[in-house]
Amino acid sequence: RTTLGAYYRLGPRLAEYHAALNETGVIFCSAAIHEGWDRVESRSARIPYEPDEPAAGGHAFAIVGYTREGFWIQNSWGADWGQGGTALWTYSDWQATIMDAWVFRLALSTPQLWQLPPSAGSAASRRRAPARTAPSRAEIAGHFLHIDDGEFVDRGRYWSTSDDVAVTARCLAAREHYTHLLLYAHGGLNTAHDSARRIAAWVRTFKANGIYPYHFMYETGLLKELGDLVATRGPALAERAGGVTDWSDRLIEWATRVPGRALWREMKRSAERSFASGRAGTRAIEQFRAAAQLPQSRTLHIHLAGHSTGAILLAALLEALEPLAPDLRIRSLSLLAPAASVDLFKRRFYPWLAADARQSGIDRMVVYQLSDALERRDSVAGIYRNSLLHLVSRAYEESADLPLLGLERHTRELAAPGLEFVVSDGLAAGPARSTARTHGAFDDDVTTLNDLLRTILGRAPDLPFTPDSLRY
Repeated sequence: RTTLGAYYRLGPRLAEYHAALNETGVIFCSAAIHEGWDRVESRSARIPYEPDEPAAGGHAFAIVGYTREGFWIQNSWGADWGQGGTALWTYSDWQATIMDAWVFRLALSTPQLWQLPPSAGSAASRRRAPARTAPSRAEIAGHFLHIDDGEFVDRGRYWSTSDDVAVTARCLAAREHYTHLLLYAHGGLNTAHDSARRIAAWVRTFKANGIYPYHFMYETGLLKELGDLVATRGPALAERAGGVTDWSDRLIEWATRVPGRALWREMKRSAERSFASGRAGTRAIEQFRAAAQLPQSRTLHIHLAGHSTGAILLAALLEALEPLAPDLRIRSLSLLAPAASVDLFKRRFYPWLAADARQSGIDRMVVYQLSDALERRDSVAGIYRNSLLHLVSRAYEESADLPLLGLERHTRELAAPGLEFVVSDGLAAGPARSTARTHGAFDDDVTTLNDLLRTILGRAPDLPFTPDSLRY
């Protein structure tokens, strides 16, 4: 419960070491050791040192004091070494062999502040400030699972492990404030840093409404390459077509179809692998499922939501849930401009919607779409003159013009129990449920996210999203 407070690396100056010992009492140190470390003098406890003595390797230990001759060190080789495990390390030895040294202080235990960002002055100054860099892991810890190709991403800034998920699940089970658990899958054009910014911006509002948000942060470099394909090849193709026209769009579809299909196919396979048996996603939902077995006096309602390719990830999640939780009811599923095919909807989502109320199933499903007019005004890389979903449907799925769940023109006749469509025309007039104007805008559109809150809560939220809370 006590984190590291402050830590500093020491420069290779004797005065810094003496000052550090007086201030902190101990230095964590590493050095190149030699055979003299095995010949510590019995009376003086001095480590003998010869300037030309070869190094035997690197070693870490603690400096705990100093004299006129050198530093007193505490070693890890047992009480029989030196004087009760300590010895005198001469200054000449230190100067020739020192590698690295640090001092640190522990922080006070302040868990109430761990999820908050570093202070940036007054609220007014924060509103005037530009968007800050990606948050630290501590700011979003407990609210994400980072997966790549079905495995935990256990290195880097936003690492995840099975133990980390287990801690989150246990903590959630102990918090009676939360009556809803939201599992969210972001869109495919987001980097890990993009996803982290969104998580940090969303957490306060969801939690204030009794909703615990948990995000699937998955590697999406493949989908970014699709945009790069268009950005790289598009200008030359547009020039061949005599400008940006319908004909240039057709050339882009044709010229990027083969690599685009390969990348799109691999992206979908990666989503499937995330929830295969024994993979990171499946292990995570097993732990959350166990945590949901709470005392009968408390019910934790489960909700799913995803943007764009997140719908494909959630389809794989539902398939993994069938054998793990045969009696689980999903209170709501919200898909924002889903990149899933209509066929995938029929195979994976429809059976959950049509299930008997006494079995596992989905009570309510909301699909947010752009109007067909807005879909055709959107663009990819500013060159392809339609939305990303249009490009995927036309060129990157296995058959041309494959119907997608996120395209209004493909779903006008689609119906299922509990299924509703919310079509955005980008206008705020009247009781609009979404005012997104582009494919990528749904998950930072205030109107859409407040409608998502109402879907989860079944009522108006206590604390709605505002433009300020979504400025990430």
